[in-house]
Amino acid sequence: MPAIFPSTALRSNQTAVKRAAKDAPVIITDNNDQYYYFSSEKAFEQQLSRESELAAYAARMAHGIRRAKEEISRGECVIGAEAAIAAAQRMRQHD
Repeated sequence: MPAIFPSTALRSNQTAVKRAAKDAPVIITDNNDQYYYFSSEKAFEQQLSRESELAAYAARMAHGIRRAKEEISRGECVIGAEAAIAAAQRMRQHD
């Protein structure tokens, strides 16, 4: 969870805000509302990298789910463990 500082801390306690933002983003509030997001360049780039990885993972999962639904709608599926094992063995024989 990010550190949270009131906007007045930017004036009265800059050192603490900067220290907290060095390795992780901090939230600056104004009238108790989350208003600003403050971080060092390093922390920002790390967060951006994590978010990019998550977005790519979500896209791969969505593609896999769409493909599976299409295969199921075409009847390209098996029901039960024994049927799955038999299908896998047939696939290996064709390789």
